[in-house]
Amino acid sequence: THTLTVQPAPSVVVPNQDTTLCVGGTIPDLYVNPTGPGTITYEWNLVGGASNPISTNATFPVPTNVAGTYEYNCIVSFSSGGCPDVTSSNITITIVSDPSVTGPVAPSAICDGGVIANPLNVIVSGGTGTISYSWNEIGGSSNPIGTDPTYDPGILSPTGIYEYQVTVDYNGNGCDPITSNIVQINVVDDPSADDILNDTTVCQSSPNSSAAILEVNNVQGGINTNYQYQWWDATGGLPGIPIGGATSNTYQPPTDNVGVYSYYCVITNDPASTDCEYTTNTHTLTVQPAPSVVVPNQD
Repeated sequence: THTLTVQPAPSVVVPNQDTTLCVGGTIPDLYVNPTGPGTITYEWNLVGGASNPISTNATFPVPTNVAGTYEYNCIVSFSSGGCPDVTSSNITITIVSDPSVTGPVAPSAICDGGVIANPLNVIVSGGTGTISYSWNEIGGSSNPIGTDPTYDPGILSPTGIYEYQVTVDYNGNGCDPITSNIVQINVVDDPSADDILNDTTVCQSSPNSSAAILEVNNVQGGINTNYQYQWWDATGGLPGIPIGGATSNTYQPPTDNVGVYSYYCVITNDPASTDCEYTTNTHTLTVQPAPSVVVPNQD
């Protein structure tokens, strides 16, 4: 009598071990759960690798020193029952570079009390998991000053050099924090100029003005030497109204009408966010009635 024992076909269960980590991270050794008769042997393979098998142990320690996407499987053999080898499903290990940052880019200089045109920001590459930011002012006493991807320092005063940097960190396996370069913001003095002419008294004259030409001289400071001028009429009180077309460093007030008039000039650098602005002293112009000569009838 022949007794034939038919055992269940062998199987290999692969628990989910797919993962993503940074270079240098550590993960548990890969393993499979085989079921079958006899002694079990293992052959671990790197899918597409040129030196397979890479291990014959029951588990496999994955190297994590080189970034890339790697797929591993295991061929399991059973010593009895004539059972065929079973190849496991693939286990995918993704190894990414540690995070790196580019920036922040230094913004253009601003004047005392100004703000930068755009918030500070960095470009982040690499890393895995949830990212976090920690902005710091170099020499600051209240760090961190921000935890968002960008940082706007707001109004900066007094003048001087303000320095900032950010540390970027991922909570992913093996990801090392990275600190950016230091970015400087240069806060400079507002423009300045010599005083314009103070008080003058003239006779009424039209259409040609009898008033002296007001002139802004010796302008310096600010973020550059490209200055904008706007003359204002403050006769009705400060701040007054801007005078249309009066946008050079000189202005001659009209003297059409008798009265007392006030004028001043505002000097700026663009853009307005830099807050580079200087207001001159106020010129008071008194326009008196034009003289006249009455000739009694002496014919």
